[in-house]
Amino acid sequence: FPELFSFSIPTTHYLTMFTDELAGNPAKKRADEAKTRRIRAKREKEAKELRKRKELERREREAVAAASSAAGSRESSVGAGATKDGAGLTSSSPKKPVSNDGMVSKAKTVSQVGVDSNGSLITTAAAPPPEAALTAAQKAAGQRKLRAEARARLSAATLIQSIVRSKQVAAKAREDQRAIFDKRMSDVVALAGILKQSTKAEYVPPPATVSIMTMQFLFFACPTFIKKHHSSGELTLDSGSMIMEERDMPRWTKLVSNLLLPGVSSDNLDLDPLLPWMETLGGLKRLTKVLNLSVSSISSKQTSSQGKKASGKSPTKSTTTTTCYTAVEYFLRTILRLNTSKDSSGNGKYGGATRDAVYRKSSSLLMPPSNPKSSSTSRTKKEENDEQCNCDLISSLRSLLLYGSTQKNPPIPGDAGRLRENCVTNDEKQRATLLFRLVVDLVESMETGTDQMTLNFLCSRFISEVMTAPLLTWKVSPSAYERLVDNLQSNGKGLTKKPPPLVVYIHRFINLNASEVSDGRVENVLNMSDISLTSCPAPAVLCLLASLIQIGRTCEALNGINPAVLHYKAAAEYFNFLATLINSAPLGTFSSRMSAVEWVSIGSSSTPIVLSDVVIEQASAILSDSYVRAMFTCAISDEDLNTRKVISTKTDKDKRHEQDLDEIGTSSASTVAAKEAMVDRNRSFWQSSKWAKKLTSLISGSGEKMLQSKPTGSSKGVGKLMNTSSISRQLANGKGSTNRTATYAVLSSQSTSERETKDSNAKRPLHEYSVLLLLALCRAYGTIISRWGGNGKEDLVRREQRSLDAKAGKEYAIANVEPCVTAMLNVLCFSTSFVTSSWAIVQSNPRVVSDLYAVIDANKRAAPIRTLTTHPTYKHLQHSHYGAGDGNVGAVVLLMFVTCLSHTLIVTDDVEIHDMEKPLPKHQLRRCILLLKKLLYRACCLDDVHVATKSGRGMDSNHFGLALISTSSKAMNDLYSRSSRRLLCAPKFWIEESLLEQDLRRCKAHHDYTLLLATPVCRICPFLISFKRRLKLFERIVTTNRVDIQGSNEHRNLKPGIMVKVMRGRVLEDGLAHLNKLGRDMRQRIVVCYLSEAGARETGIDVGGLFKEFWSDLSNI
Repeated sequence: FPELFSFSIPTTHYLTMFTDELAGNPAKKRADEAKTRRIRAKREKEAKELRKRKELERREREAVAAASSAAGSRESSVGAGATKDGAGLTSSSPKKPVSNDGMVSKAKTVSQVGVDSNGSLITTAAAPPPEAALTAAQKAAGQRKLRAEARARLSAATLIQSIVRSKQVAAKAREDQRAIFDKRMSDVVALAGILKQSTKAEYVPPPATVSIMTMQFLFFACPTFIKKHHSSGELTLDSGSMIMEERDMPRWTKLVSNLLLPGVSSDNLDLDPLLPWMETLGGLKRLTKVLNLSVSSISSKQTSSQGKKASGKSPTKSTTTTTCYTAVEYFLRTILRLNTSKDSSGNGKYGGATRDAVYRKSSSLLMPPSNPKSSSTSRTKKEENDEQCNCDLISSLRSLLLYGSTQKNPPIPGDAGRLRENCVTNDEKQRATLLFRLVVDLVESMETGTDQMTLNFLCSRFISEVMTAPLLTWKVSPSAYERLVDNLQSNGKGLTKKPPPLVVYIHRFINLNASEVSDGRVENVLNMSDISLTSCPAPAVLCLLASLIQIGRTCEALNGINPAVLHYKAAAEYFNFLATLINSAPLGTFSSRMSAVEWVSIGSSSTPIVLSDVVIEQASAILSDSYVRAMFTCAISDEDLNTRKVISTKTDKDKRHEQDLDEIGTSSASTVAAKEAMVDRNRSFWQSSKWAKKLTSLISGSGEKMLQSKPTGSSKGVGKLMNTSSISRQLANGKGSTNRTATYAVLSSQSTSERETKDSNAKRPLHEYSVLLLLALCRAYGTIISRWGGNGKEDLVRREQRSLDAKAGKEYAIANVEPCVTAMLNVLCFSTSFVTSSWAIVQSNPRVVSDLYAVIDANKRAAPIRTLTTHPTYKHLQHSHYGAGDGNVGAVVLLMFVTCLSHTLIVTDDVEIHDMEKPLPKHQLRRCILLLKKLLYRACCLDDVHVATKSGRGMDSNHFGLALISTSSKAMNDLYSRSSRRLLCAPKFWIEESLLEQDLRRCKAHHDYTLLLATPVCRICPFLISFKRRLKLFERIVTTNRVDIQGSNEHRNLKPGIMVKVMRGRVLEDGLAHLNKLGRDMRQRIVVCYLSEAGARETGIDVGGLFKEFWSDLSNI
């Protein structure tokens, strides 16, 4: 094979190598030469046989062709056939092209064809060219290659055979051990039955028997394999998968029920099989595997059986599974001291000094403070090898909630929107419920005897890993999270008024992650690496928000359904945390669009992901009308807030404002017009309409009594709208009567509801009222208003484009108000007394007042108003008080109040404001105007300009600060327009003194005056500027514009202007003819020249008098 060894190495190298190798072995050399000769002879023989076969085939074809030719003489036939054959051979034997280099890859066979004297074909085969002789080096290399290939094939066959044999032997050994285990287990069960039947006593197997049978079960159920690392070649023991086969499930159930449980449940410590395990390293590994099997038998679905099934009839699959769950749960609860029974020391039935080591070891394995899979990236080889033996309850529960027991289910089922709760099978829900209960009960049991930092880590893991699973309330039965929302717990002496465990978990989560929560970076804490947005179309923040809302609505201490058991401080902590999540939730959470889209960055590109509708639907439950009404009704207590006193109190300053208004109102033409309009309205409408008269006479007496009656202090925000629609409809149709039975029925039903409300409030609540709940509600729903209320996207000040949207390329607020926000405002404004109560808090609560002073006064807070945020701040790492989250609480309440006030003013006319004092008395409206005026003055005139606020120029705008400015501007414009019709306050009350005065002095040209119109104060709140200065600015703009276009004598740049010739008798015709042609030149100086009737020009120069005369003549026509 000369071509196979045509390498670039010199031939002399091979000759030297071959000579050195075969110098002392002449017999091998002769054997190789003989083998080469035999191979060459064999090839020559095969070539000769091939040529013979081809010749025979050609002769058969020629015979067939001769038989089919025309009849004739044999000689002529043969001659013609020979000629034809010769021609055919000549034509059918094309020459093959020869390569340019003249090299031939292999020998070719050449045949010569001719005709003898008898006409027969004669074929002569030419001898093939002699093959090139193999060199010695090539022969040696070929032989070494053949030997290496043979050795490799032999080694591979031996390895495969050994693996197959070892697998078969191991499988047979495991089957034999299964049979032995079944026999021993049957003996144990029979012995226990006999002993119980004879002595009525429970049989407790000896610890040695339990250890032997446990090791036997682990041998065939969870075998250990030898694993070789290809990089290092090191051999290690691999525990393999801890998921049992389906056929081993009954054996595991019997092992736990008949061997492990009797020993750990016995009061005799000598019979506890786990105590000897703690003394040896092998026993500790055995305990770890047993705990791992216990967790995996619940969280993971067993694999299908591959071997021979156990003999005898086995129970059904569902019954076996339920029995296994029950046995394993009882075993885990026993060693973790979660059973309800207690011993004398209070440690549970599994107590005692020697059993404490088992309890601590089991607790550390089942509930580690940190996730072992994501706690550290640099782990030792031993930790990597033990990863398969991870028996962490929280990690197993999260894996089960995300991917199911088969680890193949999607986190959000595709048919979840159609099947709702039925999208999760009963088996999956049963598994998740069992693990969920274990986790909650174990964390609760560790409240005593565990350091606070460890508890903070465990609660943080529960919040970030379990509560962030999508559709948690569908994958876990309601009975599982009853302990999370149960705030009435027994301590042996009675019921304690503790916060619900859910709030305790939130509280500890905040303590551990105080800096991230205070900065609004809670999504960084919840970012888990085991799931992506492409596989689960709902971010962790949205899933956590939906889970907390759904679970919180089932808790009486948080949902506001029963005010007697509402825990105000715990609910405040709960809603403060919800405000943080709402602030970080995707913008499509409360959007009215058909599909909400979140953009995911994959490398250098972004991909849109449509968020899950069912998760968004669960999160939107916080905006349901009944929920909002119930929460604010419970949070508003007019008695505790002293609302009536604060609203009705008038200071000396208020009285002076009223005197000023009365003095102005006696001589104000607008006030007189308003009074006349009111009188005319009463005459023309209420007295001319027949059905209006009936309605007035029907409800006037009762209505006056209702208005004159003092409102009960315990109403707590209950709406007082009287249902008179049916009465009005009957009177409008002329079917009504003067019978007041219907009206009395309506009034009596309302009084009955008021009495029931009073009676319910008379019951002494379990928890003391706290205004923190109302502040937390304002924070949560204020965040919704700022992001989805349509006011948090646009920066009205617009000094510089600094916003979160431009910073991160992500939208944080929308430009249009969402329908859900409008519905929420309807509930707050017309079903509760939130407007009056929130305004009372703004004036009376010390925290709110101090925070508002810091917002208004630039010397107290350098940060601009546009940078205000809604998420609470926790200054100390361990904040001990629930609901004590600081951070712009005054601004949050002010935003809610101003938004509700603007929404109420939409349906409020001037009569209700001035005569009925709705929604607020006029002196309170004046206070509101004064507060908003100061806020807008700082936002428009001081922020980023004043010396104290220059440090905030580089700060990014926030949707909450922008919404506060925009909402305040709208409310002030509405109140100013109403005051223009009928005075609410003196005109000077709106004005900010010396505003725009210095700016007018600095301006010199038309461009300077025009720039003043673009200032924030002129665009957002022009009413802060006195009318005199606004008029002066307008005159300066007009004057400077005229001077720039026409010139002036004062500056000696008067332009000649445009000549307009007008005849005395044709003023209108000539004026229209000339002026219509000017277009934009109409602003130029127009010089009028009068012509007489004869067409002669009148003498005189137009310096303004003729132009004035021209317009006077036009006006007289």
